[in-house]
Amino acid sequence: MQESPLQILEVRAGGADDAPVTITAAVSAKASEAIFVALSEQRARRRSERAVNAEEVLALREHVALAERFQPLASAGAHAIVRLSAPELRTCLLELTDYANRVDGEHYQPAELRERVALIARISPILWDANAAAAAAEDELAHATH
Repeated sequence: MQESPLQILEVRAGGADDAPVTITAAVSAKASEAIFVALSEQRARRRSERAVNAEEVLALREHVALAERFQPLASAGAHAIVRLSAPELRTCLLELTDYANRVDGEHYQPAELRERVALIARISPILWDANAAAAAAEDELAHATH
């Protein structure tokens, strides 16, 4: 049985004020590299498009910051523990999904790209589950404060 490239260790509600829900994950070296490459390529695509409004500029900044967080992990080539806020997790999940949808297809793919897409396909369901848990924690937190 293959070891999971990403494991969710904790979904915690009631963290810092700027991130009331945090997700802690163990990420393999290969997964960190795949996430970084996908986020970087998505970031490059977004930068080539003209931002129309302040919301799009803010979204681009968030994407850049997220890719930059995975850069040292990818460079280190080692397993890591990563803590993400719920919005960062959602951004990562959506960017990985968009990336896989964009590059996966019936055309020729180099082995490295096929491996990256396959790894992202293994990571995505784990992130979807973590996203659902984070959303539930956010709902619970919202109900507790009202």
